[in-house]
Amino acid sequence: MSRQSKFLYKKSKMHVLRRKHFINFILKKQKLFFKELFFDFCCLLEKKFNKWFCRDVNIDFYTSSVEYNHICLHKMYLSFIGKNFFLNVNSNECLILISRVFTSMFIGNICGNYNVCVDIKSSNLKLTKNEMNILDILLEKIFFICNTTFLKKISSSIINTGKYITEDYLLSSNFVSSSYVCFTFLIYIDNHQNRLKIYFPKYIVGDLQK
Repeated sequence: MSRQSKFLYKKSKMHVLRRKHFINFILKKQKLFFKELFFDFCCLLEKKFNKWFCRDVNIDFYTSSVEYNHICLHKMYLSFIGKNFFLNVNSNECLILISRVFTSMFIGNICGNYNVCVDIKSSNLKLTKNEMNILDILLEKIFFICNTTFLKKISSSIINTGKYITEDYLLSSNFVSSSYVCFTFLIYIDNHQNRLKIYFPKYIVGDLQK
């Protein structure tokens, strides 16, 4: 790579980074708006989880952000299980990620194994067919609550036709870009803090803000 090419590449990366900083600055100032937007979503999901787990589960909106392609991304993705999905109003794919610890607890709870654990250091992100079927129950409920709360505001709904994703897919996808906003929710159960992350195209977020 020539000196000029290196300069242009570095300049382009700095431009992208500054743009992400600016978007995140704006999103941070709008936290109260998003907390109110997702209030019903959190309450209904919390109520459903309390019923499923037969114990207290608390869910809170945490943050909205454009994510950075940093060196810890590989490690972060290892701790999640996810699936892409689509909205009925456009063809852009979206993404949902759930902490592997929480999904393992959910699968174990459904199967009657309340003390199930998961090795989050494992590079094997594959689920068995039975695990996928059980996890689909969880995702279908999350998608349904999305449709009946904040997505209803923009006359949109989720079409659950996506597939469970791999780490390679995550690392090569465009979700970690200024084109997508990630909404992060904290799930508290049995002194464990878990995360639910939902990625939407930025223009969908703009529609929600109108």
